[in-house]
Amino acid sequence: MVADVARRFGAPREIDPLLALQEEVSRTAGLIDLIEGEVNATVGPDGRPMLVETINGREGTRTTPSPLLDLHHRERRHFVAAARAALDGGVVTERDRWIADYQHRVLGLIAGIIRGLGLDPDAPEVVAVVSRCLGEFAATTSGRSELLAVPADDGDGVSW
Repeated sequence: MVADVARRFGAPREIDPLLALQEEVSRTAGLIDLIEGEVNATVGPDGRPMLVETINGREGTRTTPSPLLDLHHRERRHFVAAARAALDGGVVTERDRWIADYQHRVLGLIAGIIRGLGLDPDAPEVVAVVSRCLGEFAATTSGRSELLAVPADDGDGVSW
């Protein structure tokens, strides 16, 4: 019975409450996109979405409001509630703090490597190479480029 419940509903896992809120917002947004794709799969002559259904082996076009539309409206309300809870819970503030900390640590690591090689992190040629490499990396991180989007001088004496 425990294995069956875990298979259907998932086993408990440790998760930070702020991350759980962000995850719920993201999951709900994905579900809304999925529902909208289904609703818009068929458009009638009047431009209104209709759904093609198979009932008893026969395909037909739904002309009454779809249960998916009701689900869509419920999920949109849930999405707003989850987003509001995430904002109220400080998800954005925590994410921004985490990004700033990550940036500081990555830039400190890079500056340490540069100094370890006997170079000046503020030398124009070093700044140019590091900036180019970080830009190329950020372009390949698929939506995570904010992790490396740092100001020219963050106050630690190293300008990138």
